[in-house]
Formats: sequence, C-alpha cells, structure tokens
Amino acid sequence: MRIEHWDNALVQGAGQARTWPARTKPLPYQPYFFSDLFEFGYEATGEVETSLEILRRLAEGKPYRVIYYLRDSRVRGVMMCNVWDRVDAARELIRKGEIVTHESLRGAIR
Repeated sequence: MRIEHWDNALVQGAGQARTWPARTKPLPYQPYFFSDLFEFGYEATGEVETSLEILRRLAEGKPYRVIYYLRDSRVRGVMMCNVWDRVDAARELIRKGEIVTHESLRGAIR
C-alpha cells in the first residue's frame, strides 16, 4: 500500500495519538494517493500491485478507466483514471472483502 503521500501525513498523526495509550488498535484509515498531469489524473487506494490480478474497465467513448487489483477474487486496490471523488466507493469495495466477478465490477465505480 502506498503511504508516502500527504494524505497519510494528515491522518496518521491524529490516528497514532488516538491509539497511543492502548497500542492495540490499528489505524482504521485507508490512505489514497493521486497525481495530476495536464489533462490526465488518477486517484488510487489499497494495494496497487502488479503482482495481483488486474482488471481494467474502460468506459466506451470516454477518457477514463477504473483498474481493479484482485487477490483471491476480492478487490484489494483500485486506481481511478480521470474518475474523481470516488475514493470512498473504492475504499468500501476493498473494506467489504466480498468475492467479486469481472461482470459484477462492471460499473461498480463510475
């Protein structure tokens, strides 16, 4: 999971402060990272690893795509290219940990 981004810096300190006394609770936050390059941008969260099964969904006639990273038929990471404000939906897919099919992911994030 990528954690060097500023999003992690914003959340990690407060999370550590909340769990410091017990040190038994994991930080219940899934960071994301993003980049913008001229007309192309992306947001990603979870495990975005080339060693996982990769499923690409391209919207026909539109300049965007969603890339799902799967392990054991479960979504472990999502990268959204030119798809904005859907990080929470991607986090929810990962958090659920449900077994998915290629067809069930069609249109899951638009």
